[in-house]
Amino acid sequence: MATRVKKKAPDILEEVTKKSDWSQLVEQIQKNPVLYGAGAAFVVLCIIAGLLYRANVRGAHDSEMARYARAMENEDPGLRAAELENVAKGKSDVAALALYMMGEAAFEAKQYDKARDAFERLRKEHPESPNVADAVEGLGNLAENESQYEKALEFYREVAEKWPGTFAARRQDLNIGRCLEHLGKLPEAVAAYQAQVDRFPGTETERQAKNALDRLRKSNPDLFPKAEEKPAEAAPEASSASPEQPTGAAVETAPAEPSSGESAAATAEPAEQDAPAEAPEAADSGAETAQQ
Repeated sequence: MATRVKKKAPDILEEVTKKSDWSQLVEQIQKNPVLYGAGAAFVVLCIIAGLLYRANVRGAHDSEMARYARAMENEDPGLRAAELENVAKGKSDVAALALYMMGEAAFEAKQYDKARDAFERLRKEHPESPNVADAVEGLGNLAENESQYEKALEFYREVAEKWPGTFAARRQDLNIGRCLEHLGKLPEAVAAYQAQVDRFPGTETERQAKNALDRLRKSNPDLFPKAEEKPAEAAPEASSASPEQPTGAAVETAPAEPSSGESAAATAEPAEQDAPAEAPEAADSGAETAQQ
């Protein structure tokens, strides 16, 4: 019986030539050269655009810094504020710094409306600027100078509450105490001044707070506890404790002071010694009388 040799089916995977990823990519590029060429050109353009943008930003930043530096060299505060105003346009960090310094220069030049506008713009347009706390304090200064003490208090307290870790926040007790004093709230003002002394020792702010406390102590002594009463109360304790204190010098000098009895005896002894001397004189006078 004839039999057929069973043949193995051809393996398609073995017949297909295995190609690497790179060879497949090359083949695809060859089939679609326009598509891949456009894609490569797009990638190159993006890289070039990114480099140009960074260069442009860097150049703009350097230009802003140069204009800012030139403006800050102006010693006249009014002119300095005008030059800084040209730099303060935009959203960059340099523009935010220029805006704040413009407000400070305008305040120094007594251009208070311009200063207020600069501080408010910084607060709204650059809320993340490290100078916002100082700008809000500047708004408080402007309100205080206009005798709007309640409004100034709001600004000062906002600085202390919103930016507690800033240098500006550490000096707000002095500003708050000053406004409270103007409003006639003297006990609260004293507390604020004292808090400033405790919070910021060794500074000009502390010195001003101490001066304010000294002024109020003279004009309103009833606001302060009388420190002299404490030693008066402690006086009996000092007298009772005096025996325990070393008093060697006093003990040594005590015997040198004669008592009343000793002094009388000492006085009597010279009298007894002088008596015999006087007796002969009296006898001599008697003899002279007898002879006469």
